[in-house]
Amino acid sequence: MTDLFNYTIIQNPDPLRVTAEISGISADKISGKISKVENFSLALHSNDTGILGAVESFIALVATLFANVPSTYVNKNVVGKEESFALGKPLGYSFTVEGQPITVQVKNSLELSDHQGMLLAAGDVEIA
Repeated sequence: MTDLFNYTIIQNPDPLRVTAEISGISADKISGKISKVENFSLALHSNDTGILGAVESFIALVATLFANVPSTYVNKNVVGKEESFALGKPLGYSFTVEGQPITVQVKNSLELSDHQGMLLAAGDVEIA
C-alpha cells in the first residue's frame, strides 16, 4: 500500500545546537539537564507531483503556520528540567595487563570541573 501523502521534513537550522549541563556523576547514574535549545522550525516539502502534489503543497503551506510549535514545546517542556540516567552498570573501565584483567570503577561519585577547557572528573576509584 502506498502512502497517500509523501513529505520530506526539513529542519532549520540543521544541525540544531543544543547545550547540556552535567550536574553529577555517581557510580551508577549521570544527572544533568538541557540548558538551551536553539530556536528551530520544521517545514514540509511535498515529494509528489500533479494534483496530489498540489494538494500536498497547500497542506505544507498551511503547516508553515505551525512551523515554530516544536521549538516552543521543547523550550517550554524540556529545557531546564533536571534528569538522571541510569548507566546499567557501574561507571568504570576494564583492560588486561599480562593476561590479568584489571577493573577500575567509580567508588562513590565524581566531582566535575574543567581543566584548560576540557571536562575534568575527579573522585575515588576502586581498582580490582
